[in-house]
Amino acid sequence: MMTSLMKYFYLWLMIVFVLSCASTNAGIASSNIPINPAVTEIQYITTDTVRKDWWVFDVGVFGLPLEEPPIDEALKELQQKHEGDALINIRYYTQRSVFLMLSKNSIIIKADVVKLIPKTTPPPEPKDTRERKR
Repeated sequence: MMTSLMKYFYLWLMIVFVLSCASTNAGIASSNIPINPAVTEIQYITTDTVRKDWWVFDVGVFGLPLEEPPIDEALKELQQKHEGDALINIRYYTQRSVFLMLSKNSIIIKADVVKLIPKTTPPPEPKDTRERKR
């Protein structure tokens, strides 16, 4: 009796292993807000990483998210954790693991947290290169 239960358990385990899969993708962004270095001094604070997960119910090629992807939440958490004004050199990647009809999605964001300090001297005026009429 016990050996037949073990056979079914191993069979079930192999089916789950064969039907499961994982995938990933990645990307990069210069900053989370526009930064003009001509009028703003950038003070580096630290580099840090944050990871957020969410689940999706998958049926074939259709997926129904069980919650909204927490991308904005991850960016805000990273920025507020170190009391920064902006994130620069943002690198991210996602991971997706499928277990039968459920998918666990993760986003991992690594970025430099910076403080923005306004420069006291105004930026130089652009030179007018057009010819003046007399």
